[in-house]
Amino acid sequence: MCIFCDIRDDRIEGLKVSTEFESYILLDKFPVSPGHILIVSNQHGEFLADVSDSVKTKMLNLASRLTDNMKKNNTKILGFNIIINDGKHAGQHIPHLHMHLVPRYKYDRLSLLFRFLTSRLNPRNYFSKSKMKLSFYLQVQEAVVAMSQPCVTKCN
Repeated sequence: MCIFCDIRDDRIEGLKVSTEFESYILLDKFPVSPGHILIVSNQHGEFLADVSDSVKTKMLNLASRLTDNMKKNNTKILGFNIIINDGKHAGQHIPHLHMHLVPRYKYDRLSLLFRFLTSRLNPRNYFSKSKMKLSFYLQVQEAVVAMSQPCVTKCN
């Protein structure tokens, strides 16, 4: 059983804000900042690749409209982190596609965390001579080439 499917189908109570789209809007049970919400796909699937392109497009369009409206209605919101944890190993706790919209405020604690983490990354050294990084680069390049070729097997 999937908790997000149960909330979608009203089998359990959740903090649903809206259900007018191919996804629903839900207040995060453990918000990392005030106003942290989720956009949850109505179509069950753990990964981005598991849902239709239409669902992905509509989720992103909804995120764009929501973040824009939230910033207009609350001038303390300076920006958003829009996060998709694509699978368990990416930090996804519920195996159902959802997007976090995390409002950012001046002097919020998240700012310190993100600054610390990003200060440890050096974009100039990203593609060093490491075999692992080179292998990853080649895998991504292969995926991009495959996307431009016609689909021979089952496609969405």
